[in-house]
Amino acid sequence: MCLATNDKDRLYDAFSINNTSQTIYSIIQDQNMSIQGRALPFVDTDVVPLGVLIKQNGVHTIAVNQVDGLFAQDQDIFIEDLELGIIHNLKEAPYFFTPEITGRFNNRFLLRYTNQTLNIKDLQLNTISIYKVQNEINIVSPNQNIKSVSVYDILGRIIGNYQNIDNNNFKFNLDQSNGTYIVNAELDNGVVKTKKIIH
Repeated sequence: MCLATNDKDRLYDAFSINNTSQTIYSIIQDQNMSIQGRALPFVDTDVVPLGVLIKQNGVHTIAVNQVDGLFAQDQDIFIEDLELGIIHNLKEAPYFFTPEITGRFNNRFLLRYTNQTLNIKDLQLNTISIYKVQNEINIVSPNQNIKSVSVYDILGRIIGNYQNIDNNNFKFNLDQSNGTYIVNAELDNGVVKTKKIIH
């Protein structure tokens, strides 16, 4: 019986074709993979390096489209942004980032399954509240002023962009049809929190 390892396996891994279309991929020994099998049994300390190809400026999204097995139960999936020092739970909401330049980045992101490191940014992130009351979205940040708030629909289209807020409370009406929206709040110190809101 042949089982997958965390190295290259002929029956379990697929190389990424030198790709103009593949924008996110995993990496094994400096080679880009479109499919990567992992060794069993699963361990939540496993970390998978990810690469991204950025073709144009603007806001980009990393999201989990579908899960099964233990990931359909209570196992979380995190993306770690090494450049910004953020660990984000992809099962709660997509991760939005805005690169300063285009190109291929193979040293910025890690896929991981635990969020064990709590630095100052993480602690500040945990104090931000984003919640909905009827049609109103409320954002409260007791320790830092809110710099900006962006709102996206589930397809990643921006439907609201509020800049220079400079307050630790912010409210706005979600005058959109019912659906799922992503609220992205940035504080003055650069900490960003993303929350999925179902309207």
